Amino acid sequence: IRSYCGVLVFILLSTYVYTLNGVLKNFHYALGTLLVVVVTAGSLWLYRLWPPSPLVRIFLFVQLTGDILNMLTAFGGLHVLFVAEMLSNVGFAAILIRSGRRIALESASPSTAT
Repeated sequence: IRSYCGVLVFILLSTYVYTLNGVLKNFHYALGTLLVVVVTAGSLWLYRLWPPSPLVRIFLFVQLTGDILNMLTAFGGLHVLFVAEMLSNVGFAAILIRSGRRIALESASPSTAT
C-alpha cells in the first residue's frame, strides 16, 4: 500500500509539469508504467492471500485487463488510457476492499484473540 501511495503521489505531482519538456514527460510515463507494475503485483499478492471466490476472480480479471490495456496504450499500441485506468482502478479497489474486510473480520473474531 505504501508503494502504491508513493507512486500515485508522484504521478499526481508530475501531471502538472509533464507537458513542459520531454524529460518530464518521460518521467511521468515511467511512473505510470511503474504504477501498473505495483498494482498488478499488489492485486496478485492480495488475491493469493484468501480463498478466491467467483466474484474476486472477476475483479482480478477486470484489473488485469485494465493493466494490459494500460501497457498497450503506454507503448502506442492502443489509445484507450481512460478506459484502461478505470478498469484497473475499479478492479484493484474491489480487491483492496475485499482484503480490508477480511482482515477486519479476522482480527475481530474471538478465535484469534490471545
